[in-house]
Amino acid sequence: MNPQQAGTHENPPSALLGKSVSMELDSAEAIYQSLLTKYNEKANSLRRQLGWFSFIRLLLFIGFIFLGYKSVQNGASSFIVPAIISLFGFLLFIRLYDKLQNQATFYSELVKLNKNEINFLNGFFTELLTHPPFDSMSERIG
Repeated sequence: MNPQQAGTHENPPSALLGKSVSMELDSAEAIYQSLLTKYNEKANSLRRQLGWFSFIRLLLFIGFIFLGYKSVQNGASSFIVPAIISLFGFLLFIRLYDKLQNQATFYSELVKLNKNEINFLNGFFTELLTHPPFDSMSERIG
């Protein structure tokens, strides 16, 4: 007795495979979409912090110039210590800014990567065709 006579109607393996692949693509796209959202929020947060760090650096530098000018103009040593402190603060914020900028660049690249993955899953290959990831390597091999 075959399955159709017994009243059980099973899907052929090819139909099940198609559903399975479709479900995997949907779950992969959902994962990439959640990562895209997370990394985009992190990159935007870091960019806002970079803006504040730039403003603070500017204030510290202006403070250093002003206090240095006042200490030279008045000859008072009371302006030298705050001028030196503002200079060290300025240098510290340059270093912190550089670290944050590297992190912001990293997360921006992760955003691009996840967008490319989502586009690839949806069948949009134009980015890969116009900018192949290993374009320079083909010149060296051939």
